Amino acid sequence: MSGGFKYIESKRVSKAQKRRDAKAAKKVEQQKRIEEGEKLDEHKERSIETDRLEKLLDHQGLKIHQIDADGDCLYKAVEHQLSLASDTDDRLSFQDLRERTSQYMLANSEDFLPFLLNDQGELMGDEEFTRYCNRIARTKEWGGHLELTAIAQITRKSIHIYQADNKNPIKIEPRCHSDKSPISLSFHKHLYRLGEHYNSVVAKPNEE
Repeated sequence: MSGGFKYIESKRVSKAQKRRDAKAAKKVEQQKRIEEGEKLDEHKERSIETDRLEKLLDHQGLKIHQIDADGDCLYKAVEHQLSLASDTDDRLSFQDLRERTSQYMLANSEDFLPFLLNDQGELMGDEEFTRYCNRIARTKEWGGHLELTAIAQITRKSIHIYQADNKNPIKIEPRCHSDKSPISLSFHKHLYRLGEHYNSVVAKPNEE
């Protein structure tokens, strides 16, 4: 039997490596605290916004009807409003609204092009605008004030948008005066981390 010593090399961590590791761990911990602080700030902003908006609506005998945050919220909120209206025969689905909004904007590009920017921060050209309108009809492209402007013309209804920082709703009016009941929506900046959101606003039930 042959004998001998087996040499095992121990991996020693140098002082410099220890310092690098400690620095990296500290950086990770700092980033974690920053993210936790941001979450707390987001939660605080969301709570403040929700509380203000609910109080504002409650004072007017209104409340929020929640709409899913799936990219179709604006169109689904309008769809919900139309489903409740007794003064309209248009029971448009959110997809109908998307397609009609796209068609209206394409047919009236001069009303919308001056307000749309591309990814480079420049005004959209005609081809970019066409692609944008196609996305409205075919994808979950989020909608905003311009799309609501088109919807006001399509439905011939005034649109009232309630926000936490405004006592009175923002109103978007159709070109032709209408006595129809308005479409009432709430706009939220901080409700979801994904971004801006719209809900439907309805009358509170009478308390018995």
